[in-house]
Amino acid sequence: MKEKIKIRSLIPIVVAIVPPCVFLFITLSPLAAIAGIFVLVASFSLSMLVYSRYLRQSMSDFNEMVPEIVRCLEGVQEKAEVETLNIISLLHSITQRSKEGSEEADAVVAYFMGSEDEDDEYFGSSYVSRMIRENEDAVERAGAVFRAIGQINRDFLDNLKAIFSKIEIIARFVSEIDKIAFQTRILALNAAVEAARAGESGVGFSVVADEVRSLADRSGVTALDISKTVEDTMRLVETLKNNIDDQGNIGDFEIDSTERELKNSFELFKKSLANISDAIEVLTKSYQIISEDIENASISLQFQDVINQEINNITTSIQNFSIQLESVYSLWQYKKEESSDPEVETALIPISEPISGTSLATKSPIADGDNEDNVEFF
Repeated sequence: MKEKIKIRSLIPIVVAIVPPCVFLFITLSPLAAIAGIFVLVASFSLSMLVYSRYLRQSMSDFNEMVPEIVRCLEGVQEKAEVETLNIISLLHSITQRSKEGSEEADAVVAYFMGSEDEDDEYFGSSYVSRMIRENEDAVERAGAVFRAIGQINRDFLDNLKAIFSKIEIIARFVSEIDKIAFQTRILALNAAVEAARAGESGVGFSVVADEVRSLADRSGVTALDISKTVEDTMRLVETLKNNIDDQGNIGDFEIDSTERELKNSFELFKKSLANISDAIEVLTKSYQIISEDIENASISLQFQDVINQEINNITTSIQNFSIQLESVYSLWQYKKEESSDPEVETALIPISEPISGTSLATKSPIADGDNEDNVEFF
C-alpha cells in the first residue's frame, strides 16, 4: 500500500521535471541544458525541502488539534444527550400533570354534570341534575302552596258572599218584622178606639190594646236597631269582600308572576350550567390536546441518535483525513524510515485509534441503565 502511494506521489514530480528538461535540451546546448536541469532539480529539491518542513510543522499542529476536536465533539455529544434527557424528563412531568388535570376535570364534570358511562356507580346521577330536580320540586310545592292560598282566599270570598246573602235575608226579615209591628200598632190603635166606643165594657179590651201597642212599639224599635246593625254589618262585609276580591286578584297575579319568574330563573340556571359544562368539556379537550402535543414534542426531541451519527461521521472523517495526511507525510520520510526524527514520531499521533475511553460510535446515554429507568420515551 505504501509503495503504491509512493509511486502515485512520484508521478507528479516526474511530470513537473521532465517537460522542462526536454524543453531545455531542445532550446539549449547540451552543457547549458545539463546546467539548467541541475539548477531546476536543485531549485525543486530546495522547494520540496522547505515545503516538507512546512508540511511537517502543519501536520504536527493538526495532529495536536485532532484530539482536542474529538474531545470537543464528545463534550457536545454528551451535553446534547444530557440536555435532551432533561427536556424529555421535563416534558414527561408536564404531560403527567396535564393528564392529571384532565382526569380531575373529567371527575368534576362527572360529579356536577353526570357521567356518560351508564355503569358508573361512583357518581351516579349528577349533582347538578339532583339539585335542579330538588329545586324544581320545591318550586312546584311553592306553586301548589300559592295556589292553595289563592283557593283559600277564593273560598273565603265565597263564604263572605254567602254571609252577605244571609245578612240581606235577615234584613228582609227585619223589614217584615218592622212592617208587622207597624200593622200591629195600627191594630192596637183601632182596638183602643173600639174600646173607647164600648165604654166601661171595653176597659179590659183597652188595656190589652195598650199592651199590644207597647209590644208593637218595642218590636219596631228592636227591628230598627236590628236593621241598623244589619246595614252596618252589610257595609263592613261589602268592604271586606271588595278588599279580599281586590287582594285576591292581585295575589293571583303575583303568584302566577312569581311562579313564571322562578321557572324562567331555573331555565336560565340550566342553560348556564350547560354552558359551564361545555366550557369544562372544552378545557378537558384542551388538556388532552396539550398532552398529545407534548408527547409529540417528546418524540421529536429524541434526536440524540441522529446527533450521535453525525458526530460519529465527523469523527470518522477527521480520522480518515488524519490517516491520509500521515500517509502523505510518510512519502517525504521514506528515505529515513529507519532513522525517523523522534519529534515527528511524537507529533504524529495515531488518530485512527480510539481516544481516551469509549468509542463515540458505541457511546450513548440512552443505553445507560439509570437514565433509561428515569425517562419514559413515548
